[in-house]
Amino acid sequence: MALTPVDRDSLRERLDVLDVLGGYMRLQRAGNEWRGLCPFHDEKTPSFYVNPAKGLWICRGQCGTGGDVFDFVMRAERLDFRDAAEFLANRIGCTMVVNQGEARRSEERERIFDINGLATRLYERALWQTDTGRVAREYLLRRGLTEETIRHFRLGYAPDGWDHLARHLERQNLSLADAELAGLVRSRERSGGHYDRFRHRIMFPILDSQDRTLGFGGRVLRHDDEPKYLNTTETPVFHKGTVLYGLPFAVGSLADGAIVVEGYMDVIALHQHGINAAMATLGTALTSDHLRLLRRHTERVILCYDADTAGQRATDRAAVLFIEEGIEGRVLTLPPGQDPDEFVGEQGRDAFYERLRTAPDLITHRLLTALDAAGDDPLSRAGAIQEAVIPILADIREPLRQTFTLRQVVDWWSSQSVGLAEEFERSLVQAVRGYRRQAARRGSRRDAPREPVAEQRWLPREQQVEREVLAAMLSHANLLAVAREQLGEPLFGDAPCRALFAAIMAHGADPTRLAGALDETGRALLADLSCRPPGEESEIAKTFDRQVLELRANALQTQAEALRRERARVANDDFEAQTELLKRIHVLERELDEARRRLLG
Repeated sequence: MALTPVDRDSLRERLDVLDVLGGYMRLQRAGNEWRGLCPFHDEKTPSFYVNPAKGLWICRGQCGTGGDVFDFVMRAERLDFRDAAEFLANRIGCTMVVNQGEARRSEERERIFDINGLATRLYERALWQTDTGRVAREYLLRRGLTEETIRHFRLGYAPDGWDHLARHLERQNLSLADAELAGLVRSRERSGGHYDRFRHRIMFPILDSQDRTLGFGGRVLRHDDEPKYLNTTETPVFHKGTVLYGLPFAVGSLADGAIVVEGYMDVIALHQHGINAAMATLGTALTSDHLRLLRRHTERVILCYDADTAGQRATDRAAVLFIEEGIEGRVLTLPPGQDPDEFVGEQGRDAFYERLRTAPDLITHRLLTALDAAGDDPLSRAGAIQEAVIPILADIREPLRQTFTLRQVVDWWSSQSVGLAEEFERSLVQAVRGYRRQAARRGSRRDAPREPVAEQRWLPREQQVEREVLAAMLSHANLLAVAREQLGEPLFGDAPCRALFAAIMAHGADPTRLAGALDETGRALLADLSCRPPGEESEIAKTFDRQVLELRANALQTQAEALRRERARVANDDFEAQTELLKRIHVLERELDEARRRLLG
């Protein structure tokens, strides 16, 4: 039976906050409020209060957090807003939507989930119940997997035919256009119809926390087929930079940290040996979004990449991400030529856990690797250390985190050598500054815009986006109507950009008229933006909507930070003011999460 669509406000009105929270904790009436022991920290005296009339809760103890029913479920179930809202909507027989556009996208996502689920079951049946699946079964068993493990991870087999899945979907009266959107079939350009994208492959369904199939990975069974592994393309439900294979199977085993490996078989082999914290990225480097996802479950992540050059490079690149996201990162190194699947198969779980126990943090790993190649000469060793960490230190943007990491390097060096710590630190600081100057001249900073304008390289990302939007408006008059409808002065945090936007809205994009309406700073900005190459109109149109969305996200972030500062000035015992500010903050945070999700999509 189809679920009834419901928007955020209607859902909030239909939910009983006491009923929802009462499923997680015991609450007792205390006047007009209810109170209980906070479920988010250990305590003996109740400090958790619920105001059912307003649908809000707050912890006045160690946590100091609060919000509405959505916020509670997000924290209790470790979900993002979208999944928490869907979780609550399903509780009352509904599905969550935000507006008509979101309703259409939600229906599209549900159709893709339905098709992915059907494909998962079809591949499972093909593996276990057909003669053609025998070669896949034999391969998996030769790799050391048990039938229990294969079924647990719902592995399957895509038959060696051009349209096995496509014909099955048609018989089920499911849309092949949706299947194409899901990345499962492709359309034939000349003869019409569709053909299967995955053929004669072992299929690894990629599941989410609700046991829904987001996408697939497929491994070849013929040695001459390419590529060896084929993943689902980006779809409305699958974004490989935000998904970790095996995470739903690992949740509940992450108290001591998440173990990130490189391959499907590595994850499955580790789980089969009882190492249940394993998961893998999907053919992409570890991203900030991966780390934010993991931070809901653990504060420690252990990288266990292959010992080859590519694996070591991936480990080195991850160091800055871990530092900036505030997550403890460690490195588990395996013998050369072995991946986790092979290692645990040959040496067992205890040997793996012993290496896990002694895994160094990311910075120490980088330093030890550099020393191994440096020889015994003290100057060579000092130079190798500096060369290893300078790019990392130069890329850390927060001064406090950079200082902390610098001190870690200097302290480690002092423990490994005799004296000269102060000289080493001065030399390292100077080298980092020099590296940054050279990077600026090369235009190689990570956030440098594509335009080769030296003045822009040092601008924060927020100002870059504001200027890119204004430059597009100045060079493509057809965007003014869109800007008038979707933009406003509050979205521009930079005062000169804000003034120029206001002038464009009042006078159009004619530089002559604009120059007369701007001060000296505004005219300099106008000249800078007007002299940039205009770019292809089709390309500008593709990026403009995304830039507008990024502006909105930046503005929401700024507003939320201002409210947090205001809340910090309010007395802790002022329940009304605290809860009202928390409510406004969480509204902004939810809107910000939605904007970021759309940016990722």
